Amino acid sequence: MGHANEVSFIDGGGTFFCDISNLRTLLNNSMKRYKATVNAAGMWVETILYAQNQAQAYRIFQAIFGPNNVPHQPLQIS
Repeated sequence: MGHANEVSFIDGGGTFFCDISNLRTLLNNSMKRYKATVNAAGMWVETILYAQNQAQAYRIFQAIFGPNNVPHQPLQIS
């Protein structure tokens, strides 16, 4: 990262940098919020993440919590 006020993102096209002040705009324009009920350490909890589409969100939830801990497709909430 070049500056203290930048964050980096990795997507299918590689890594890119974004000024933190533009982060909300970036997320609102290119990403959607998805909610899923997942099993985390034996507790069923609702959690939210940003993804480009439902299939990507489902794969990310499965990668984080394990395939058996994400029994349903996530729901787009915004």
